[in-house]
Amino acid sequence: MSDAPDQGWRETPAGPQAFEASNPVLCVRVERAIRMLGIGKTKLYELIAEGELEAIRIGRRTLIMQSSIDDFIQRLRLKNSAPRQSA
Repeated sequence: MSDAPDQGWRETPAGPQAFEASNPVLCVRVERAIRMLGIGKTKLYELIAEGELEAIRIGRRTLIMQSSIDDFIQRLRLKNSAPRQSA
C-alpha cells in the first residue's frame, strides 16, 4: 500500500461550498428540480414522460439530470426568442 492520499477524495478547508464548486452537480432530486423550474410535480413527470427531461432511478429515488434541465431551459429560451409568425 502506498502512503499517498487517495486521489478521488479531497478535503476542502472551506467546507461544502468549496467541494460543490469544484465538483459540478450531475443530478438533482425531484423536489429540487420542481423548485428550480417553478413547476409542479405532475408537470415535471409529464416532461420526463415526453422526453424533455432525463431522469434516472437509484433504488426508489428519482433523480433528474442537471444537464437535461439546462438543455430544457435553453430550448425554451430559443423557442421564446424566435420571431412569431402571424396566422
